[in-house]
Order: sequence, then structure tokens, then C-alpha cells
Amino acid sequence: MKILYISDAKSIHTKRWANYFHSQGHTVEIASFRFDRDSTIPIHTLKTYGIGKLGYFFAVAQLKSIVNKSKPDIIHAQYITSYGFLASLANLHPLILTAWGSDILVSPQKSFFSRFLVQYALKRADCVTTVAEHMNEYINKYCATCKDVQAMPFGVDLDLFSFPQFKKQDTKTLKLISTRNFTAIYSIDTLIKAVDILNKKGMLISLELVGEGELRGELEALVKKLNLQDIVTFHGHIEQFKIVELLQNADIFITTAISDGNNISLNEAMACGCFPIATNIPANAQWITNNENGFLFEIYNFNELSEVIEKATFIDYNKVIFKNRKIVEEKANWKVCVEDMTNKYIKLMELK
Repeated sequence: MKILYISDAKSIHTKRWANYFHSQGHTVEIASFRFDRDSTIPIHTLKTYGIGKLGYFFAVAQLKSIVNKSKPDIIHAQYITSYGFLASLANLHPLILTAWGSDILVSPQKSFFSRFLVQYALKRADCVTTVAEHMNEYINKYCATCKDVQAMPFGVDLDLFSFPQFKKQDTKTLKLISTRNFTAIYSIDTLIKAVDILNKKGMLISLELVGEGELRGELEALVKKLNLQDIVTFHGHIEQFKIVELLQNADIFITTAISDGNNISLNEAMACGCFPIATNIPANAQWITNNENGFLFEIYNFNELSEVIEKATFIDYNKVIFKNRKIVEEKANWKVCVEDMTNKYIKLMELK
């Protein structure tokens, strides 16, 4: 197959799909507004000519030119309100659109313009995928004529995100970790405030923050203000093997996101033997049954979060973490996900 991804070239999700299909012998290219110098996949950098988001519309002609030259069998645009809309505006086919999360769960509810982008893109796609089942109802809400809609989680590489050979809880220091980016939707300040409460109670605790984003400076300032520098570590973006090491060494994974699609970070943590604590939103509730294989708390509620972290110190870790690993193996295996996507591509090519 010849596959063109219209997506953020620097996104780990784009890289995973592109690298996988390239490794299987398919011809893969990426069209993106951002260039990734480390990519082994050819990237067509879309130009905006220095006029901000208005310059995105110049990408339409560029995309048409790229498709006319490379003649891909499959065009896969990811993130509905940006790359998905542009691919639809360029009238590219066969076109598969993938919703990642806030592009369908949040943006259309904020403005008429975003809702228009979503509806326009969806109605012109040949098929639509989402990263979680609960997102499908939003696709149908904005596109009643969309018939080919399927949830396909991004999945976890279970060979990489492996269960540690020895996993035991350190009774002295409770090790927390979050691998969500430092943007408003992930509400990392909620986690920092909860840690502050526990620290003031005298609990021995540490927090590893893995991610990057425009709020990093504010979060670092908050940590300094609360005098938590000795127990909170900012890692920025790091290689996946290092994330695996941190997850395997941690006791509890915490996600404070106020909205999410599938939450692959949660799946990765569960695969590595972390006890999960997450916000009570559909993306997390599909993986966690409260008080059974993890804890759920209400968004922004750092007081409740501190309480469930403390409560987690009394649970039987071994009973829960083995169960969670099995859940990921059965429902979020990367190998199964790529097989499903391959079948989707083949079906589209047959229709073409």
C-alpha cells in the first residue's frame, strides 16, 4: 500500500502508525505543518507563509499537489478540527479521519466555527475512527449520515511497556507519576496541590512529572511556591524506554485530565504495574471500576485526590496490578489495533 498521513509529524501517535506500516513494507509519507528531523519517514512540510492559522488554508493546494504526485492508496488524516478538515476541504479520497479526543469532545462545544469544521470534515470522509468507544456518539451527533464509524484504540506495545520482573511497594516513600503534558486540559496543578496536602501531613512521597507544554513555567513556579522542589521532578519529554523505567519503578499513576479520548498513558501505566488513580470521565471509567482496580475522583478536586492517594496505601497492590495488566492485554494490545487498521485500509482500497 501507499499511505499518506496528514497529521502532526512530531506526535508520537503519528510516528507509531507511520513507522509500523513502513516496517511492514508499505510506502508511507507524512504531510504536516511541523517537521521532525529525526523521522525516517518522508515528510512534506506544509507552509503557512507566516500568517498564522489563516495560512493553514494554503495547505489545501499543497495537499492536492502532494496527492497528485504520490498517488496514495490511502489518505489518513488525524485530528478532525485541523488536519481532518483540511484533507476534507481538499476533497481527498479515499479518506479516513481519526478523532483523537478534544477535537470531537471539547472544541465543537466551544464555538460555532469549530462545530462547522467538524461537521464539514466528517460528512466528506469515507470512514471515521475514534480512539475510544464513548467518542462514537459524538461523531454520530455531528454527522448523522456517517455510517462507517469504528473505535480503534491506539494500543500499547506490550513488549516495550512490560510488567516489571519484581514489583513491590516501597513502604517508606510513595512514588507517584504522571505522564500527561503541561496544558490546561490535563490540569497538572490539581495533582501538585494534592501532593502538597499529603506532604504537609507528613507523608513520605515523591512525584515524577513526564511531559511538556506551555504551562510548565507556571507549574514549576507552583512547586517552588509550595516548597515541593525536593519531591517533585520535571522530566520534560523523554524517550519511551525511560518512561517505561519510571512507570515500572512507580507505585501510583495519576491522570488529572478534564477530558480525554482513550488515554493511552493510563493503559501504558497499567501495563507496567502502576496502580491507577484517574479523573471520573468516560475515557478513564472505561478502564477503571472505582474501588476495584483503581480509584476515580472528580475533576479539579485536589482534596478528594489527596484522600484517594492516601487510601491507595492500604490496598493490596499485587491483587490489582496483575488484573490491570490482563485488561490491557485483552483490550488495548497494539498488535491487535494495527491489524484492525490494516483491515480498514484494505476495505477502503477495495471500495476505491
